[in-house]
Amino acid sequence: MPGAADVWLLVIVAAAMSIVRNSTAIVVITAPVVKDVAETLHLSAKRFLMPLSCIAILGGCCTLLGTSTDLLVDDMARVARQSRSGRLCRAPSLATFVGAILLTALIVLDGLAMVRTELLSNATIAVLVTPIAIALAESLGVSPRPFLVVVMIAGSASFATPFGYQTKVIVSALGKYRYTDFLRVGLPLNLSTAVVAILSIRTFFPF
Repeated sequence: MPGAADVWLLVIVAAAMSIVRNSTAIVVITAPVVKDVAETLHLSAKRFLMPLSCIAILGGCCTLLGTSTDLLVDDMARVARQSRSGRLCRAPSLATFVGAILLTALIVLDGLAMVRTELLSNATIAVLVTPIAIALAESLGVSPRPFLVVVMIAGSASFATPFGYQTKVIVSALGKYRYTDFLRVGLPLNLSTAVVAILSIRTFFPF
């Protein structure tokens, strides 16, 4: 008989599709289905809707197609005559030395984008922070790619408030979550995502 495991499988499969499709569209289509299936099985939809949103956002951060933040940052970088940020390709190294100043700048930019995304929309962050990222890289004389990628990720992967990204707004209404629900789940997720993002960017997108 179907149970919670089947709903989790539906959540994971649906959210994983955000790697190749826009995460907002995926959640718009699948969130009502997940809610209806959970309620049919006499399970709380709140157990599944927030994870659906979070996994969809994280999946969307893997490619340029997954989130609108990625598309905006990439387009602005091209306008500024920077190279495309194809996130699944290993970037060539444009700098041989990555020092404490560069790492600190990357962490500060990540924190700036993440905190502001919790208060504003992801599109607004892409427009406001991308020029800062490009100017910061130029002033330090390094490749802008690591800074652009950190804006892409931090501009979407912020989980501590019910706004800032469209998928959270959708599931917040459907699941009737409280603000504290997002804080309780989102703050640890923000921290862990930031750590993994910084480590991954240093590995795959050298300065």
